[in-house]
Amino acid sequence: MAEMSTGYALFPGRSDIDQIFKIFQRRGTPTPQIWPGVENMTHYNPEFPKWAPRPITDFISEDILGGPEAVDMIELLLQYNPEARIGCRRALEHPYFTVQQG
Repeated sequence: MAEMSTGYALFPGRSDIDQIFKIFQRRGTPTPQIWPGVENMTHYNPEFPKWAPRPITDFISEDILGGPEAVDMIELLLQYNPEARIGCRRALEHPYFTVQQG
């Protein structure tokens, strides 16, 4: 959604590690508090730099995204923890699809 709104990559990495760091810089470095069990994943590295999460609107304005409903939808889609990430059925019921965009 964000990339279609802007025409640009949201996380423009040049390599695998650059890509993951771009994600962490914008979404925050995942922690066990926001993603229980992340520390048990095969490639988890507790030595990764620690970045705080930032809202999507730090990178793309709400106006470009299409309003507050679009911002909320993108934030829900970009959750690290699959349990917290919005699923298809719930996404289809999200106000993004029912509220008239300006």
